[in-house]
Amino acid sequence: MKIHILANEHAGSGNALKIMEEIKSILNRYELTSSFTEKDPANFIQFMDENPDIKYLIAIDGDGTVNYAIQALAGKDTILIPVPAGTGSDLTRTIGRVTVKEIPEIISGGRFRKVDLGLVHINGKSRYFMNIMETGLGGNVMVRVNSTEHRTGSTFVKAILYYILTMKSIGADIKIGDEIIHEQIIDIIIANGQYFGKGMHASPDSKIDDGFLDLHLIKYMPRSRILFKLPSLRSGAYISDKYVINKKIKEASVNCKSIVEIDGEIIIADSFSVEVLPGIINIFELPGEDNSAINKI
Repeated sequence: MKIHILANEHAGSGNALKIMEEIKSILNRYELTSSFTEKDPANFIQFMDENPDIKYLIAIDGDGTVNYAIQALAGKDTILIPVPAGTGSDLTRTIGRVTVKEIPEIISGGRFRKVDLGLVHINGKSRYFMNIMETGLGGNVMVRVNSTEHRTGSTFVKAILYYILTMKSIGADIKIGDEIIHEQIIDIIIANGQYFGKGMHASPDSKIDDGFLDLHLIKYMPRSRILFKLPSLRSGAYISDKYVINKKIKEASVNCKSIVEIDGEIIIADSFSVEVLPGIINIFELPGEDNSAINKI
């Protein structure tokens, strides 16, 4: 059986490299290959195309590494096992966190399930995402977070506060089927997973295998109200606010001149469209999990 290990060598202050070596040690009876993420996933996409017999891809670190991996895995039989290496890794809060010691059991059990991906068409290119994309507040916050050299658990909160104190409303037109929504917005969240920003419960009702994406449009509101409601963004309670529009969608088109963030990737765009691709990627399942959608090798 062939297994590939993918890691961001700069992640977690070297913790990802340590985890990679641990995994190699406990899986030494298998045929192993490994690589590190690059700025562009093109080489990795080609590698996976040329090696369709790789049964498992173990992606070490956070959502950025998983996002990099899924660009090469969509539509393939390879089973993805994300392993968190840092304090973020928000996708694993939705799909389940794996420890290094559990990996041999996962592989020997051979259980997996098919889950959905979002596909974004933006600036003439297309990108998959498994977790969450945003435009508005989220993109601007990530730009500030990425520019912070030493990040802590409060980095995201500080970036959000800075944006709120300096923000201006953004005009957005969203087309969902025959419905067109025109609003001045703070943020538009389109979610497949539930968490972002190191544990913020952005989309509490999202499921990665229901064939839908969840759209949450946060209308522009006074700064004082946003600051008062900020704890509800972390808990997920914000979705019941009168300033928030929530939709289950199969596809949508958005015109909104802002910064777009797609699972950690930052793109400046005037418009984009997004669609859900049901059951297009395989992810691990722990032995003993009671799930009717489970498959077995």
